[in-house]
Order: sequence, then structure tokens, then C-alpha cells
Amino acid sequence: MYFILNHIYDTFSDALLDNLDRYAPLFESWAAIIRAKGGPLLNCAVFIDGTIRGMCKPGLGVHFVIYGDPAYPLHPYLVTGFKGGAIGAAAREFNTAMNGPRTSVEWGFGKVMTYLGYLDMKSQQKLLLMPLGKFYHVACIIANCHTCCEGSVTGRYFNSQPPTLEAYLDI
Repeated sequence: MYFILNHIYDTFSDALLDNLDRYAPLFESWAAIIRAKGGPLLNCAVFIDGTIRGMCKPGLGVHFVIYGDPAYPLHPYLVTGFKGGAIGAAAREFNTAMNGPRTSVEWGFGKVMTYLGYLDMKSQQKLLLMPLGKFYHVACIIANCHTCCEGSVTGRYFNSQPPTLEAYLDI
């Protein structure tokens, strides 16, 4: 089993991990798709559920931001919703406009757990004895391959087509 896991990770992890040259040209179209769903930010191209990466400064003359839920701190490349109960109408409107697109991205994480439920079985996982991070990366690659072939709820929400499997895996 670990041979297959290592092979998939070693061969295709570039499709998932910091591959700025590959994804930076898509940022403008991603930001336009998010704006089409009511997102008020002109330069929001991705949503966060992890760490800030180099993709925010692709050297295109435009700086893109990552949008995260209000639990994340503010950062020059990280924008969050307004916090607190005493926010004004404009802030509430902004939070409402960004909530739908941000929440829709979480459907992708649900897809990983639905199709690769082993990752959600904590009692079967052995921290420090198993490559759990690699398991999750490979599960995301497999879920993304499924999306390339079958589409996704997130893609339908944004009215966006996934790349072909060949384009995603760069084969």
C-alpha cells in the first residue's frame, strides 16, 4: 500500500502543492468567477483552509488575496469577514456576500472525506507511525481526479468547468 501511496504522491503532488507557475495565470479568471457569485473583492482568487502560500504574489503586477473565515487573523494577503456583533450594514453586507463562495469551497473537503473516508477514522490512524499528511495529499489528488472526470458541486456553484484529467495531472 505504501508503494502506491508514495508513487502517487511523488508523481502527481505538483498538481496539488505550491505550483505557482501553473496556477498564477488562472487567478484572474478565478477572481472573476468569485465576483460573479457576488464576492465584493476584485482580487480574491482563492479561499483558505490551510496556510498562506506564495500564490498571493505571483508577479503579475496584481496582488491577489486569500479569503478565510473570521477565525483567521488579518494579513496583507489574507482577508477575513468582519468580526463582532456591532458591525455596520456595509460590513454585514460584505460578510453575507463572501459567505456563499467561501462555504462552497468547504464542499471539496467534504468530497475528500466522502470518497476517502479512511481519513476520518481517527481510531485507525497511528500518528508518527503512518504518513498521515501524505495520505491526505494523495486523497486530495484522487478527489481532484474524480472532479476532473465527473465535475463537482463547487464547480456547478461557480458555473466553472474542471480541467481535463490530463491537464490536471500534467500528463
